[in-house]
Amino acid sequence: WGITIPDLPSGATAADIEALTQDQAKAIYLAKYWNHLRGDEIPQQQVADIYFDIAVAMGLEGSTDIMRRALGLRPRDNLWGRLDDETLNAIKSKGLNGMMQLAFDFLGACDAARIERVHASPPLVKFLPGWLRRNNHDRAHAFGLYMPW
Repeated sequence: WGITIPDLPSGATAADIEALTQDQAKAIYLAKYWNHLRGDEIPQQQVADIYFDIAVAMGLEGSTDIMRRALGLRPRDNLWGRLDDETLNAIKSKGLNGMMQLAFDFLGACDAARIERVHASPPLVKFLPGWLRRNNHDRAHAFGLYMPW
């Protein structure tokens, strides 16, 4: 289900991961990611889905910083990955017509963050194609905003 030992309570083991049911995994994702990102308050499902996917892949704090960057907002300390009112209001201000552009701006900022990470730590270059492939998958999902076929 993509859940790792750090996602579970202290003392969890690999056996606990293997024993997870789909419903338990969903509850963990809801509690540890979706609720912190205020996914139900983001007005366009595809944007919420992409934000969630990046949070799972890059962490809550990184994804929120990248969302703020995509919105032209300065990074903020002490958010601990939670979507604050300022960021949520900036997302909502895009309106339905601006959601696709926001999705692409956010994913472009994700690409840049991943490339910056590789520059800072060159051995990570082996992961870059997979990271960018994941972002491209999210770009395809964003097209669902206006291209339902």
